Amino acid sequence: MIIQAPTTAAAADRAPLRCDACGHPLHEHDSIGTRFCEATQSHALTRHCICR
Repeated sequence: MIIQAPTTAAAADRAPLRCDACGHPLHEHDSIGTRFCEATQSHALTRHCICR
């Protein structure tokens, strides 16, 4: 039996949306984490995620 990895499109359909600032799934952000990551992204800062 040959098992094939799912195609990129199929995997993308199941993958959660990720934050551009920290890489964590967006659904794991609370309101403070969302604001922190938005500020990090909008001001092009190089700081780590607030959850670290």
